[in-house]
Amino acid sequence: LVMFLFLILNMFKKNLFATPIWQRIMPIELNNGLLEESTQFAGNIFDMNLTYTNKLKNIIRDLYITINYEYGLEERTIHGRLNIINYGENDTPHSHIGKSLLVGVYYLDVEIDTGDLLLHDPRGGVVWDNLDFEPNDPIKEKTSRTYHRIKPVNGLLIMFPGYLVHSVENNMNKKTRKSIVINI
Repeated sequence: LVMFLFLILNMFKKNLFATPIWQRIMPIELNNGLLEESTQFAGNIFDMNLTYTNKLKNIIRDLYITINYEYGLEERTIHGRLNIINYGENDTPHSHIGKSLLVGVYYLDVEIDTGDLLLHDPRGGVVWDNLDFEPNDPIKEKTSRTYHRIKPVNGLLIMFPGYLVHSVENNMNKKTRKSIVINI
């Protein structure tokens, strides 16, 4: 019995499959400036010398420095492009393995029903009981979903590891959905 207790007490818990996700709402002034500059976007927007685009790049760079400090990532270039999703379109499940260590999206011009972001659980179908995460999808009134839903909001910046499978639901709004896709 003593040996059994010794073994149990000397065990440690490690959350092996935790997936970090960083989120931040940016000031409305930044979003308005980016919206104005978006008419000029072409190629890697972070190579362009535009005032608000440079401000967003600096915010992303600062976040990357913080992430790099915690995880010891190598220095990488920040790439960004305008992403348009028209009425009825979506973006099917995919990852950026081999392309990016970190992926991000900045919501530039979105409205209700322009397509939620789904971050798919890398463990697949896992039992969620007693975990500190609620997988139920109140929007779709379904339970036991293997994704985490994020509703897009203008000015929201989300960053996550490139290995994380993600998708965007159908844009059911007549308005075009505009975001900036970020790859580091």
